[in-house]
Amino acid sequence: MLDEKLASANDVRMPPCASGNLNQTAGNLRCTLPLEVQERILDFLAGLIDTGSREALTACLLTCKAWIPRCRFHLLHEVSLRGRQEVFAFSTLFKSNPRFQNKVAYARIKTRTPSGTGATSQSMEHLSSFAARFSGRLPASYDLSICDAQLRPSNLHPDTFLHLSGFASLRQLLLKNVTFKTQMMLNRTICAFPGLALLQFTDIVILDDAQGLPLVVSHNHRPNIRHLGVDGSAETLRRILDFYAAASFAATLRTLVLGYRTAVPLRELSSSVQRLLNSAGQSLRTFSCVVDQHCFAEDSPHAQYISFVPCTQLERVILRIPIHSDPGISWIPRLLSSITLHDNGEVYLCFVAEAGLDGTPGVLQALETCLLHSTLLAEVEAVMLQSGFAKLKRCDVDLEVVSPISSSFSSRTWSEIVASGMLQLVAQGIVRSAVRFVGDDHPA
Repeated sequence: MLDEKLASANDVRMPPCASGNLNQTAGNLRCTLPLEVQERILDFLAGLIDTGSREALTACLLTCKAWIPRCRFHLLHEVSLRGRQEVFAFSTLFKSNPRFQNKVAYARIKTRTPSGTGATSQSMEHLSSFAARFSGRLPASYDLSICDAQLRPSNLHPDTFLHLSGFASLRQLLLKNVTFKTQMMLNRTICAFPGLALLQFTDIVILDDAQGLPLVVSHNHRPNIRHLGVDGSAETLRRILDFYAAASFAATLRTLVLGYRTAVPLRELSSSVQRLLNSAGQSLRTFSCVVDQHCFAEDSPHAQYISFVPCTQLERVILRIPIHSDPGISWIPRLLSSITLHDNGEVYLCFVAEAGLDGTPGVLQALETCLLHSTLLAEVEAVMLQSGFAKLKRCDVDLEVVSPISSSFSSRTWSEIVASGMLQLVAQGIVRSAVRFVGDDHPA
């Protein structure tokens, strides 16, 4: 059991070099590498996404006595619980060693269904056990993740949300691949944490979205959430955005991030995004979106998109635009036209060329041709010379190449393309440009 290993690790007597391949390797490292270097290796191991890293750290804990403090720190700093047995094990550990309770900063509550495999989420009965046993006992807990789970009234204790309210120090909540029976279940989960400031949704499913039924949330129980991130399918985003606006959570929202791994069909979701922008109003400071350019392909030149008029205190706009084929980016000036930037305003446009080893060179060529032989950049500049951008201090127009290709496309080439279309802003020192080659050692 992990609790026994952590509690008794200091009592284990080990020779500098023990028998066996793993122990012999550890002994050799101990004899040849400074302890600081060994600890950096353990830090790297702890940072791996691979689920086996915790098992490896546990093995390292019992391999070398000099490694015990570092391994124990990582195993307690981020706790991963995949069932009731692990919840009970850590509860026993904390009862026998109360000082360990102050070490837990991140808690990961998940089922044994691996993320990203396409498998359906499972019922999560041990969330109630976690809430009951650790409520008020983890004073340093800052971040909670609930992953790969189905949350239904039938598999949660009636007092679960009351117990979750005891995590007063919690500031960040990640819900990933979680299925909620109703909107009310999602609402109660969010409102259970009194100090919540950052909320992130990834691949959320609401079985009964109860459209048309208003959610009444008392002002005293409404969380003061300042940062919201949503990622997943178009249906996921629509339901979450509509829920969030209906529950009036957006009144304190300062940062809105749409899309991390997945490009967002912003055109299709314009009504849902607009409702949230209207609800956030002047509290919103940063708007970030990974935009699916294909959703604008059939629009007329006069099509209207979301309006940023309610967001009078907007300071930063970030648009990442993945391009997998011919670029269709004529919509950018119209999307920016309703923005009014507040003090020290910033705009970040990033074109992401991602079409595989064979397709990326063609995408780069098409993007270069589009920008050089169209008035797009000039139209973007014309928008930024209007009164709404009077407080614009910086505009980044970057290119990110996601492919291990050998290309002559350099930062200088990109800078010349950008400068040729935005002469006035370049002359004012506002526009900057850069090229990043992801997954390649190409000297940009």
